[in-house]
Formats: sequence, structure tokens, C-alpha cells
Amino acid sequence: MIILIIDDDRPLRYTLARILVNGGYEVMMAEDGEHGLAMFRKDRPDLVLCDLIMPHSDGIETIAQIRRDSPAMKIIAMSGGGRGGRTMNTDGLATALESGASEVMVKPFRNEDLLSRVRNILTV
Repeated sequence: MIILIIDDDRPLRYTLARILVNGGYEVMMAEDGEHGLAMFRKDRPDLVLCDLIMPHSDGIETIAQIRRDSPAMKIIAMSGGGRGGRTMNTDGLATALESGASEVMVKPFRNEDLLSRVRNILTV
């Protein structure tokens, strides 16, 4: 199974990749929504993990575009709040679900929680 991680936070992106690779998944990474969409369209992963607050093309736009391109794609939106703090986190994650995310996760999360969520969504 191939998972595309779209997140502008480089250390977090690499941490997520390590967790997923250790969990038995193949991983691709993109630093923003623009690059993430290009990789998605070229390689068609099985799952997308997408941060919400990023430069160039934010997560909401990216999720909506992925959903338009591939209505059945499994997408997990992630947010730690970013510029708007707790309100942005709650509002942004709700908007992500409305835009097409299959599930949402609040950063920070435990490694086990990420792997469990990924396993569950990929078996549905």
C-alpha cells in the first residue's frame, strides 16, 4: 500500500514517513498541496495524509481537488491548529470533512493511533 504524505513541516513529514514505513507501508512525500496534487495525479497512492495549513495550496483546496479527481480516494486530514489555534483546528477539520476528507486527526497524535487509523481506513 502506498501512502502520500502532504505536509509543509519537514521534520514531521519525515517522522510520519518513518512511522508508516516501519508499519509496512510505502511512502511518498510532498511539501505542499501543489506538489502533493502533482504526485497524487502521477502515482495514485492508496491513501493521502494531508495537513490543512500549508503554503501555495492549502489542505482544504488540496483535499477538494483530490476528491474531484478521485471520488473514492481515502484521505486523512491532519491539523494542529496552526495560525488560528484551537478554533482553526476544530473549524478546519470540520471543513476538511465537508471538502472530502474521509477522516481527521488532531496533531499531535501517538504513533499507534496513526497506524491504527491508517490500517482501519485502508481495510474499509
